[in-house]
Amino acid sequence: MNWLQRIGNYAYSCYFNMRYLPWHQARLIPILVNPNIRIGELHRGDIVLMGDVRRAMVSLGFAGVEGRAMRRTYLSIHQGGKLVLKGKTIILNGTGIVINGAIFSIGHHFLCNSDCFFHVTKDVSIGDNCLLGWNVEFNTTDGHKVYHNEVEKTMAFPIIVGNHVWIGAQTLIFKNSNIPNGCIVAQRSLVSKQFDTKNCLIAGTPARVIQENVIWEH
Repeated sequence: MNWLQRIGNYAYSCYFNMRYLPWHQARLIPILVNPNIRIGELHRGDIVLMGDVRRAMVSLGFAGVEGRAMRRTYLSIHQGGKLVLKGKTIILNGTGIVINGAIFSIGHHFLCNSDCFFHVTKDVSIGDNCLLGWNVEFNTTDGHKVYHNEVEKTMAFPIIVGNHVWIGAQTLIFKNSNIPNGCIVAQRSLVSKQFDTKNCLIAGTPARVIQENVIWEH
């Protein structure tokens, strides 16, 4: 990145912070934003910063793994939804976040690789020290009404991810999923239920516990 790009990135970041954050936080420039980001619906107050707010605590839309990003970063928050960031957060380029009337809460020390997608219509909570590989998708809703024996099924449920969870690349996390503290979700898994065992390896389509008492490091 040359000095002209750095100046352009910083100038856009200043604009983004001043437009969408309260002044006492915006003046610190806590969010660094790639100017290539696409903004859908977004208003002041939709992004909530918590904890020790300081310069560059959040990085949004910059380069990740070489050759991975296939699209532009996208952010859209509708109908009173909130993006709550509780500390150091890195969301790499190509990731899309669409929040509609719900809260997407992300803990401290979060790294999201390129081309992930979050469709948040019910609350999504991700704990501290979590890592996501590329092309991970979260979806809280079926998107269309589904009936069983002529009775409408609940279309949307929350998703909960505990602390120190590693979710491998190309994994799908569906509504009503719960991933406990310390777990690893293997690449290309499909998580569609609530797990209750900490420090385990979860894998498969649909995902199940493969191994217990596992530990992982960044």
